[in-house]
Amino acid sequence: MNRLFVCTCGLLVAACTSQPAQETTAAEAPTNQIALTEAQHKSFGMATGGFETRLMHRYVQANGSVEAPPQRVATVGFPVAGYIKSVGVSVGQWVEKGKTLATLESMEAVQMQQDYLQTSSNLVFLEQELDRQRTLSNEEVGAKRKLQQAEADFQVAKAAASALEIKLNMLGISPSNLKKTAMRSALGVVSPLAGYVKSVRVNIGKAVAPNDVLFEIVNKTNPQLLLKVYEKDATKIAANQSLTIQNSNRLLAGSVVLVSKNFDPNTRTLEVRGQLKNANDASQLIAGQYITAQIDVGSQPISALPEAAIIRKGETAFVFVEIAPRRYERVAIKTGLEQGGFVEAAFLKKPTNPKIVLKGARLLEAELTKGASEEE
Repeated sequence: MNRLFVCTCGLLVAACTSQPAQETTAAEAPTNQIALTEAQHKSFGMATGGFETRLMHRYVQANGSVEAPPQRVATVGFPVAGYIKSVGVSVGQWVEKGKTLATLESMEAVQMQQDYLQTSSNLVFLEQELDRQRTLSNEEVGAKRKLQQAEADFQVAKAAASALEIKLNMLGISPSNLKKTAMRSALGVVSPLAGYVKSVRVNIGKAVAPNDVLFEIVNKTNPQLLLKVYEKDATKIAANQSLTIQNSNRLLAGSVVLVSKNFDPNTRTLEVRGQLKNANDASQLIAGQYITAQIDVGSQPISALPEAAIIRKGETAFVFVEIAPRRYERVAIKTGLEQGGFVEAAFLKKPTNPKIVLKGARLLEAELTKGASEEE
């Protein structure tokens, strides 16, 4: 009887000590592995393989703005002081080259016309006097001093007349016509190029000076893209590289036309200028508009996987690797470029001879997650 009691106690003790060992083994079982039945494997349509080498383009992102080239922007003023008599345009209006933007009345312009007419008349007299002195000098009747004085007076008057002609032309007054018509007090302020009126800084009756800005005209045909490239990418950029920008859900194509040699030490950026290839696309952009460009800096062979093979969870990515027939393990990877349905990828810790699941990865993830949910 005592012997039977001892044996029974021994069995109970053995049972108690073996139970925690079973629980520990279950707790240590991998949670990133899954085994499929033959039926599941067939229904999941599993397919394995390896990395594929693909030629992928690398891009540098650059932020910037749209800018009209200097030759397509005009700041309009007037060479003389006066008062605005009328204004003929509004902001946003398209104007042709030579269009009168405003009229201006100027006493200074009237005085300039008067001076020109007087100088021109005096020039005729001085030319006649010079001819007379030359004749007298040739006949050895007149003094040399008088001839020299006549030549000097004529040259001074001629220079004054030439200078006044240039000034009148700048005001839009034809010197040759001035001799046939009356002097003008009202002069036109005209646009030096075709474009849109960006700003109007005058009104009727406003006094203006020669250094005042009266209008701004911008022609946005074929605008430039002014981009900033950060220091780490500066050496990758070169002229003629392709670029794209996003505008109103459309992708617009262009190219790099100029890479500045000046590096900005404050922003640690390099200035790059680009241009769109299509004139119609360029016309959709607005001067001053903020843009983000992707500059194609070349292609190179990349180890990649199909997007369907990659499982993403927040900032991390995984693939499933076959470790035994119908048994799979989830392994972390690092991803990079994404193009044409493929993703640049590399193992963080490469398994031995991995067979990567290329088809059925999402079904494996769902089954693994379901299993984890059921255990919880």
